[in-house]
Amino acid sequence: MAQNELLIFPSLEEHVLPYLDGQKKGTNACADKFLFKLDQESETWDLHIMEFKKTIDTSAIGKSQWQFTMGIYNARAIAGFLGLEVRHIYLYSGFRHDKLTGNQSLIALRASNNRDVVKKIQQWKEDKYVLRVDGGSRVFPHQKIQLDSEGNGSISI
Repeated sequence: MAQNELLIFPSLEEHVLPYLDGQKKGTNACADKFLFKLDQESETWDLHIMEFKKTIDTSAIGKSQWQFTMGIYNARAIAGFLGLEVRHIYLYSGFRHDKLTGNQSLIALRASNNRDVVKKIQQWKEDKYVLRVDGGSRVFPHQKIQLDSEGNGSISI
């Protein structure tokens, strides 16, 4: 049995798997980082997907959700190739500025007046994302990572 096993895949958007049709809009999108962490008891892996944005607003949240979706497909393909059984999937957003919380949130709601955008803002605030994966909707836990002015932040996984 392996102990404290961790696999990190950085810069994935530059290396999207070739099975995706690059001619179709959005298929080359991918989250910024994947991290597979071994659960020693079950010998399965938890998948942690990270996306980084300077500012989170109504347009960035939609793009991030698409990048998470495509990231899930890419990460599961990598896991299959490596023979890793994925147990749970966790999503993380690193950001410097949040325009969806506090007074900025009211501005975003007024500007959007769109049911889909309102749902995305609600998901952001509730730390969960509902993504279309495998032909259906699935809820994934989502955690925010506040970054400083240099782009540094921390989180415990």
